[in-house]
This record gives sequence, C-alpha cells and structure tokens, in this order.
Amino acid sequence: MADIAKIDYRALDKPEIINFLFYPRREDGPSGSGGTDCDIQIPVDEHVTIGARFHPARTAAPTILFFHGNGEIVADYDEMAPLYVQRGINFLPVDYRGYGRSTGTPTVTAMMRDCHTIFEYILNWLAEGGFTGPLVVMGRSLGSASALELAA
Repeated sequence: MADIAKIDYRALDKPEIINFLFYPRREDGPSGSGGTDCDIQIPVDEHVTIGARFHPARTAAPTILFFHGNGEIVADYDEMAPLYVQRGINFLPVDYRGYGRSTGTPTVTAMMRDCHTIFEYILNWLAEGGFTGPLVVMGRSLGSASALELAA
C-alpha cells in the first residue's frame, strides 16, 4: 500500500477549489435496493467512514470497485447495478467523505488518500467473504481521479 501520509494535495484544498469540485449529498431513507446488496462502512480515518454498497453476482466473478462522479451517491447506482450483476460482475460503488452515508468533509487530499485505504479494505473484505475474482478499479468523472491515483 502507498504511504498515504505522503499524498499531499493541499494546494487544491482551498475553499474556492473545494466548493467547485465537491457537491456532497446525503443518502436518506432505507439503504439498499432490498435485494442481495450489502451496505459497507469503510473506516478511512479515526472518526471517518466511507459508505459503499456491494451488489454480488458470484464469488468467482470480477468485482468492479467504482468511484462515482460528482454530485452522485452510491444509491444512484442501485438501478444500474443489476445490469452488472446479470452479466456476472460484482459491482461495488463507493462514496466520498460527506457523500451518501459517509462521514467527514471532502477534500482533494482526503479523496486521494482514502482511495488507497478503500482499495486495501475491499481487497481484504472480498477475500474474507470468499470472493476470488479480480478486483477492477473504475472511475467516472470526479471518480476517475481516484481510479488514476490507484493506477499510478
């Protein structure tokens, strides 16, 4: 795992940039679609957890760890998730600090550090659950920054 303490984007953590980049939205109401999906709270800092939702297809299937776009939350993908599952792909969208059911406040530095912690946590979580397929990272819009950070 990367030394996340060395990840430093403070130059982008200025209020005028943060207010332009992030549009956090809370998830209200019941969690999940009521199917086989599973909500996960991923600890990324002492007092911060990141919400995620796992939509399983099968244990040997690949899993897409999906970092969504800005203004979106995990729940926005509840209707799309079955399309992945029907094709035999486990789908796991994750939120950012302050989005959905996550705690904390979003910053660029936190987003880039958190993606490493999330990736390692999900690798272990899948293995403990008997999921043996490859883990694929995908990002859309704002989420592409997290995906690229992990690929770097």
